[in-house]
Amino acid sequence: TTGSAILVLRWVLVHAAEIPISAISAVVDLVQIQIFFLKYLRQFAKQTAAMLFGWLRQLDVRDAEVTIPGERGFGRTASDARRNVIERLRLIAVPLGEFAPDQLKAYLREIAQERDRWKIKEIRPFSKVIAPVAPAELADLVLSSLIEKRERRGRRDRLMERAFTFEDSDYLPASPAQPPFLDLLESNSAEGLRLIRTLVVEAITFNTNGREPGDDGFTVDLSQGPRFFPWTRSYLWSRDQSHEYSAASGLKALEAWSQQRLDDGAPVDVVLTDILGPEGSCAAYLLVAIDVLLSHFDIGRDALASFIADPELLATDRARQIHDQIGSGIDQFSIGREPDGKFKLADLK
Repeated sequence: TTGSAILVLRWVLVHAAEIPISAISAVVDLVQIQIFFLKYLRQFAKQTAAMLFGWLRQLDVRDAEVTIPGERGFGRTASDARRNVIERLRLIAVPLGEFAPDQLKAYLREIAQERDRWKIKEIRPFSKVIAPVAPAELADLVLSSLIEKRERRGRRDRLMERAFTFEDSDYLPASPAQPPFLDLLESNSAEGLRLIRTLVVEAITFNTNGREPGDDGFTVDLSQGPRFFPWTRSYLWSRDQSHEYSAASGLKALEAWSQQRLDDGAPVDVVLTDILGPEGSCAAYLLVAIDVLLSHFDIGRDALASFIADPELLATDRARQIHDQIGSGIDQFSIGREPDGKFKLADLK
C-alpha cells in the first residue's frame, strides 16, 4: 500500500549510507511508485532527490569517489549491471531535480567537464524538466559537447574539419523538436537565446574562416534605421541549408517559439527584437523573422514591408520558396528520426 511504501522509503532515507549497490534498483522502483505523492511532500521529496543524486553522481561521474557498499563487486568498468543502475537512477533522479536543484546543477557541470557524448545524449531528452531548474547548466552542457576548444582541434586538412564535434550528428534531422532548444526558450529565454546564438556564431566563424564579411550580406531598413545582416549564404540555414544540424535545430526552435509568442499576444516588435538579436547577427535570423511574420500576416504585414523592400533579399528569398516546393520530395531521405515534441518540422511548413 501507499502508506507502507512511504514507511519503507523513510527507513531507506535514514539508512541510505548502508544501502548496497545491488539494492539501489529496488529503491528506485520504490521511489517511482511514490513519485506522484512526493510532489506533495516537498521535504520528503527533497531528501529523496538528494539521496538519488548522491548515488547517481558517485556512479555516473568519472573518477568520483564511491562510498556505496558493494560497489567494488560491480567494478569501475561499464558493466551491464552497473550501467543499468545508472540509467535507472538518472530516469528518476533528474525529474526530481526541482527538489534538489544544487545537486542537479552540480551533476550537469560534472558531466559537461567529461564531454562524454553518450551521457549527454541520454540527458538531453530530459530537457523539459531540467530547463526550469538549471537552464544555464543545461545550455553549457550542450555547448561543451558541441564546441571543441581551439587548441584541441587537430591540424587536419580543412576539408575534413567540422564546425562542431561529431555529436552534431545527434541533431539529425534538424528540427524544432530536438532538445533542449524549445524547452530552454520557454523556461529561460535568455539562456535559450544564448545557446542558439553561440552555436550560430561558431558555425559562422568556421564557415567564413573568421574573415570579415565586407559587403556580403543584406541591409534592412528597420524602424531604428538601416541595419546590416552579414553572410548571405547563412540566410537559408533554417531551411536545411546548413551542415551544422544543432545550429539549424536551434533556429527552427526559435521560429516555433516566436510563432507561439505571437499566438499568445506578444507584441510584434518585441518578438522581432529577440529573433534578430544584437548588431552583427547574421542573415540566418532574417529568414526566421520573415517566416514568422508571414505565418502571422494579419499582424505582421507592416513589419514585413521593411524586409521585402530590399530587392536583393527578395530575390534570395525566391530560392527559399523553390526549396520549400521541392522539400517534400526529399524529406524521405532525411537521416534519423525526428523526436516527439510540441512543434515538429511539419508545423513550420
